[in-house]
Amino acid sequence: MGLPLHVRCTVLLFAALALLHPPSARGQELSWEEANEAGGQAMQRAQYDEAEKYFEAALRQAQFFVISDERLQITLNNLGAVYHERGKFAQSEALFTPWLEKFEKGLGPSSPIVFILLNNLGTVYQSQGRYAEAEAAFKRSIELGAKSMGPENPRVANSKAGLGTIYMVQGRNTEACLLLQEALEVLDKTLGPEHYVSVRVINNLAWTYFQMGEWAKATPLFERTLSIQEKELGPGHPNVATTLNNLATTYEKQGDFARAETMAARAELIREKVLGPNHPQNVVGLNNLAMIRRALGKTTMAEQDLNRARAIAEQSLGPEHPDLAVVLDSLGTGATDQGRLEEAEPLLKRALAIREKAFGAEHVLVAASLEHLAKFEAARGQFAQADLLLKRALATYQKAFAPDHPDLPLALLRLAQVYRKMQSEREAEALEAQATAIHAQPAPQESGP
Repeated sequence: MGLPLHVRCTVLLFAALALLHPPSARGQELSWEEANEAGGQAMQRAQYDEAEKYFEAALRQAQFFVISDERLQITLNNLGAVYHERGKFAQSEALFTPWLEKFEKGLGPSSPIVFILLNNLGTVYQSQGRYAEAEAAFKRSIELGAKSMGPENPRVANSKAGLGTIYMVQGRNTEACLLLQEALEVLDKTLGPEHYVSVRVINNLAWTYFQMGEWAKATPLFERTLSIQEKELGPGHPNVATTLNNLATTYEKQGDFARAETMAARAELIREKVLGPNHPQNVVGLNNLAMIRRALGKTTMAEQDLNRARAIAEQSLGPEHPDLAVVLDSLGTGATDQGRLEEAEPLLKRALAIREKAFGAEHVLVAASLEHLAKFEAARGQFAQADLLLKRALATYQKAFAPDHPDLPLALLRLAQVYRKMQSEREAEALEAQATAIHAQPAPQESGP
């Protein structure tokens, strides 16, 4: 899921709009005000290449302003945001990091720009899969913001949402849900329930509920996100594509594959048109579209989508990014299902290695990789190795999922299927009995928002 940096930085971005002046008719380089205005308008149209040129022109002048000049702070924020939107994460980091040090030294750690640049760096680190660094940046941002602005300030709420998002990505759903709910309550109270600043928080709270298996709570939050985005940004904006992709995944989870494919295909068309065919945001979207098409029996189209996603990820995200692991795992499972075992093995093992490094050994995505690798080992007759992998996967699923999570019995049944292929009836029956027992439990009572 892409998290738009210019949403996270709304305070400075809105300040930029407040400082705008009518454009000049002079036939010379634009003034700071003119360049900033043109960049902001291009950003709103999602013309990020054009926005980058204008904001870089603004920085050429702003770098000579005194360090306390708000125009310098606005320029850095906006240029870093557009770098992030274009997938230029290293450039965004290289812009923010030295200026953060200068602002801390020149204005002190309680300055609002220090708070905001820490927040922005947290987002950049997250986009690079550097979750420990992202967590540290957000925690420091929250600490500084709460001291200088108070814990109920919407800027601090955005930082809490950023930290909650890191926990969401890591599968720390209880912690994520708490932070995202707190942030949304503050934003709804201070800005109103339809304010665009809240979109990121609503979306990520929805995704957290999705990961917890609470689809009835996730779906209306995704729909609320989509409604606000289409109203504020228009139906062809890349952030709309992200939400369409999330809704597609929700529908897929509930077995509505035709509707899911429609949503996912529309999302991919938007991303390719606005961001270009090789943007890193296309990676997860193409993978999701491929999985939906695979479920509909469109295996050739699915394979094409996955190969495109892999090429983009290798080029734009690097060899150890978790999004690349998603695609490698999907390619490996497809190769296993089609009997292309020599091709499947390196894909599945590489996906597992990336996930273990990024998330640790007890993450649900690591369990999924173990399960898929076990299925591969069973397919080539290595039943002892498959058994070891299945036991590891089972232990990880049981730690990652709450006892009443709807995905846990599904995982148990998938593991049972592998045991049956291995002629291990006793193990298969034990897992099926566990799954049946979970299904038979009464549904938990609704509590909280």
